[in-house]
Amino acid sequence: LIGIQAFNCAPLYHAWRQKSTNVMLVQAEPSIAAGIAIPEPVRGRQILEIIGEVRGMIIAVTDAEIKESWLKMGKMGFCVESTSAVVVAGLKKYLPYADTGENLLTAFTGHGLKYF
Repeated sequence: LIGIQAFNCAPLYHAWRQKSTNVMLVQAEPSIAAGIAIPEPVRGRQILEIIGEVRGMIIAVTDAEIKESWLKMGKMGFCVESTSAVVVAGLKKYLPYADTGENLLTAFTGHGLKYF
């Protein structure tokens, strides 16, 4: 189980890095992934506990990484909004940690047409 947050607002990522189950209070800064810029996740403690139980991880990606993935997805024919592109940017960061033969499943939850 891999969680991915935009670096500009990544309270779960910071808590996970410190091996804490307490959500870190952060100052949310603007991000192109506004849909996930949640400074105080309601179920943050539960998310951190589950990530710990399954030995998962939380990754943070920058706006530059999100934009790169967003544009790449568009060139491949996927019309996703920027928050969905976070998944692709995070997957790219996760691959060096992946086990050989590991099956990976991602979800694109936001359609790009809502931006137009």
